[in-house]
Amino acid sequence: MMRRVVLALVSMLGLPAATAGECLPPEPTTVTLEGRLERRGFVALADAEDEEEEGAGYRHDAVVYVLRPAASVCVQYMEEGSAAVKIEADAVQLLLDPQGYERLRPRLGEHVALRGTLSEAETAHHHTPLVFLVERPPSSPSSSD
Repeated sequence: MMRRVVLALVSMLGLPAATAGECLPPEPTTVTLEGRLERRGFVALADAEDEEEEGAGYRHDAVVYVLRPAASVCVQYMEEGSAAVKIEADAVQLLLDPQGYERLRPRLGEHVALRGTLSEAETAHHHTPLVFLVERPPSSPSSSD
């Protein structure tokens, strides 16, 4: 029932949504992703910028929120003068401001639908192949904001 409501809402808003075997457009196109909201911890070695600031061997521990959709998500990039690049992920790291983490914390472990833009991971702080810059997340299942 919830999935039908989400898909109906997505179609009314004209936002792309993932369907089996179909890639979603990368940023700047806004898309809707749905799946289970999880918190994950990662340990990562420093990237070049961190090494300059913190010294060799620096590592960072991170706790991030990820969305785990029922099926993997893919984005296909068309690069000028070369073949298309397809990036696929079973989980997508959410990029949130502090208020976004606060609004989503009560929803951990639940099935959620979020709007935002997808892009490929670019730094050592990105822990999944794709990251999702979330627009203002709803604060509760019944929230209409």
